[in-house]
Amino acid sequence: MASTASTVDRNEAFAAERREQVSAIMAYNAGIPAQAAAAEQAAAAINAQTEARIAKGELTPIGNGAYRVNTGWDAGETWRMRQPAGMPQPMLLPESNLDESTGTAALYTRVPAWHGLGNVIPEGVSDLAEVLRLGGIDFTVLQRAARFALDDDELAAEITRPATQLVPGQFVNLRSDTMAPLGIVGKVYTPIQTLDAGAFLQDLVQDYGLLFESAGATYGGRHVFIGMKLPDDIEIDLGDGRLDTIRQYLYWLNTNDGTGKARVTVSPWRVECGNTERFNVRDAVTSWGTRHTTNALKRVEEARRTLGLAGKHFEQLRVEEEALARTSVVARDVEKLLKELWPLEKDATDRQKRTADERAGVITSMWRGESEELGKTAYAAERAFTEYLDHVAPRRVTGDRMAAARATAIIEGSEDAAKAHVHSKLMLKVK
Repeated sequence: MASTASTVDRNEAFAAERREQVSAIMAYNAGIPAQAAAAEQAAAAINAQTEARIAKGELTPIGNGAYRVNTGWDAGETWRMRQPAGMPQPMLLPESNLDESTGTAALYTRVPAWHGLGNVIPEGVSDLAEVLRLGGIDFTVLQRAARFALDDDELAAEITRPATQLVPGQFVNLRSDTMAPLGIVGKVYTPIQTLDAGAFLQDLVQDYGLLFESAGATYGGRHVFIGMKLPDDIEIDLGDGRLDTIRQYLYWLNTNDGTGKARVTVSPWRVECGNTERFNVRDAVTSWGTRHTTNALKRVEEARRTLGLAGKHFEQLRVEEEALARTSVVARDVEKLLKELWPLEKDATDRQKRTADERAGVITSMWRGESEELGKTAYAAERAFTEYLDHVAPRRVTGDRMAAARATAIIEGSEDAAKAHVHSKLMLKVK
């Protein structure tokens, strides 16, 4: 029997869903007549829909027309009420969070992104300096001593040269092209320049004939990314001629604002926006990080080991997932996992009981859907739990400007532990 792929690439699935969301919103808005009464009705309908999502816990208002999304692909991301040119009413639209501080979106990509922004070069680019230019990340990070104005009159401080005082041991990171501030850091923080750090990626291009997949900046240049698709995908044999293919991308992800480490990841996600940047870190099968110190560039050399570690991890993953695909489970096993992951105390409130029942219903339904395609196997059960944890389960995040960075920290903790627990428990059923 000829082999067939059983799943759609998650990058393509996410992009397709996002394009459908945006086009549906735009089509609805474009169809509103110009009459004032119709416009008022449409505005009321949009507001009612937003309020309904807030009531369900899907959205949390964070001020200035922005809302934090708590469920689905966008958990932790920001949607904002905007009125595109030519549209009669404002609409709640997803944010790419790409840096547009220079007037254009900071993105180079081989594949057109869902938001339609950036420099698309399908044939790819192999020169690091050119990729940095196309991705809008060819700036360097400068440092200046942190000072504050002694005059508390903000207007006076803007139009005059105010008296200032130095903040000991504190520095402002600036981008060289716009001189915009990126963050406040301490005296031990040393910027890692993208051109210097990307040198090991350039070596991989030359050694293995690879091409850069995407590169760019998010959050005003506070985050930068550059990566490539690795030459081999991993194929999991599900039996009966079916294959599940997992893409492998190698990325360098850096923060220029002092909020986190520089990272090298091997992940199934291609980065093209703030969401996929988080997904990349969340689902990385191998991740290596270093703090921004004077020895950081020397330690970047250690990142070369990531390729070897990833190869070992993927081989182990392939063997274990194929074993799960040949192991039968029943509804009773799924119910037991639910109770282990989310134990319900004897004195649980009615609300907690309803939440548990709703969660159990959703995951059970997802398992049945996966079982129709993959059979009642441990592999199908793992897929159901993983999809729920990644794309459905609500998450709490802070509502400040760096919500995405906070969300990443949360996701790297509890969800990873839950997914590891599911995997280990299901592996115990393998004969």
